[in-house]
Amino acid sequence: MHGVFGHLQITGIPVAISGGAQRLAFILGIMLACVTGGFGVLGPGPAQAQAQAQAQAQTLANGQNADCQRDTGRHLRIALPEVIELGQGLGPVSLFDIEKTGLAPILAKTGYCADFHLLPWLRADSQIKRGALDGFVSTQNIGWYRRDYYISDRFAEIDIFVLTHPERFKPDGYAYDDLAKMHVAVLLGDSLGFELSGRGIPYVTLPTTANLTRFLLAERVDAVLGYQEMFEKSASDALNNGLLAMSHIGTRDLYLMIYRDVENAKAIIDGLNAQLR
Repeated sequence: MHGVFGHLQITGIPVAISGGAQRLAFILGIMLACVTGGFGVLGPGPAQAQAQAQAQAQTLANGQNADCQRDTGRHLRIALPEVIELGQGLGPVSLFDIEKTGLAPILAKTGYCADFHLLPWLRADSQIKRGALDGFVSTQNIGWYRRDYYISDRFAEIDIFVLTHPERFKPDGYAYDDLAKMHVAVLLGDSLGFELSGRGIPYVTLPTTANLTRFLLAERVDAVLGYQEMFEKSASDALNNGLLAMSHIGTRDLYLMIYRDVENAKAIIDGLNAQLR
């Protein structure tokens, strides 16, 4: 999934300018882009339906196993939820950089080929229960899931960062209590809102990755909570120019969940767990 996030390209801004002038020029570039693209609205809206409509079952190739290459291996159809809309016509993408997690090669050692599909969580759950998919990757290892799914041990973790203006950068990282005093946003489609709502921290939702840079530079929000890979790609210009900065705040564990009605479901999870030990 490397390289799928879109870069916000702003051209015509001299590199030599710095400080407040540089930030002003960058914001003017954003405003110019908005003349044609417009600001996104806070909160769920048409972008949610568009992301769901575009997030069709998009199979990602698995070349980790010779049997998979010959198409003779046993295939697992796994949904990658937390699908966000990139905007600018780039379509949806999962926040989970599944290549970095190493899930496919681990499963290959147990004799299974992983076919990944980009689907929002509710659609994934519906298709799994209809038998069209076998399971999904999740950050949520909580009790009510176990009623319907066998859940693996943690197979990877993903870092969470706070994207802010440089004056709010914290080299030692943020604590969630710090965010309670700020106007915080998350992206539509991820589940990081649970990290905030569970702590009683209010937040707003941005519909696409392009909005996170616009809203921060326009000071419509103080911080955006998200994943490192997302920020490094979608806010690369602002980060490289020192207009935004990101501080670590925590990690989330990733789990594989296989629906209990899938043939050999428990054995699949047991085999994965054995490889993780």
